[in-house]
Amino acid sequence: MDGVVLSGGEPTLYQCCAGVANDIRALGYSVKLDTNGLLPEKITEIAPDYLALDIKTTPENYVKFLQAPYNNVSDRLHASITLAKTMGNNAEIRITISPEITTNKIIEDIAELLCGICTVWLQPMRTNTPMLDPSMQKKKTIPMNEIIEYQTILSKAVTTCRIRTSSDQSVRDYL
Repeated sequence: MDGVVLSGGEPTLYQCCAGVANDIRALGYSVKLDTNGLLPEKITEIAPDYLALDIKTTPENYVKFLQAPYNNVSDRLHASITLAKTMGNNAEIRITISPEITTNKIIEDIAELLCGICTVWLQPMRTNTPMLDPSMQKKKTIPMNEIIEYQTILSKAVTTCRIRTSSDQSVRDYL
């Protein structure tokens, strides 16, 4: 074992997260943080060795689609994306491709935000597992040819954009 992943739910909601990260490092392990990026100050406190930042949609849509509890989502996401940019190859952005949430326009707007990011993963939403919102399981997934279009759009702004498929689900050596 080389490292520990702090994941969730949302790990940055816990006050003890930075202390836990420091304890993990004191044991000689690296720390990877999986986060939604809405608490950039916590990302800074935790100081992960590797950051996986989940972007769901454009900042303007976070309240509409995700009921984000902050009125300054745009500032928060911009700060987290800036942190990811400074981390270079030690950070990635993950975008879950969801029906009725993800469109070409959304991806074009996200691409502008991510200009300069090294790695982006597009993750097609899977409807074959239980979900917090069961109505999402009835939605048709976005066809792969559309996801490839999204990849083309994002590839103009970032160094690498990949599509995560079911064959990519094994644990990766991120650290």
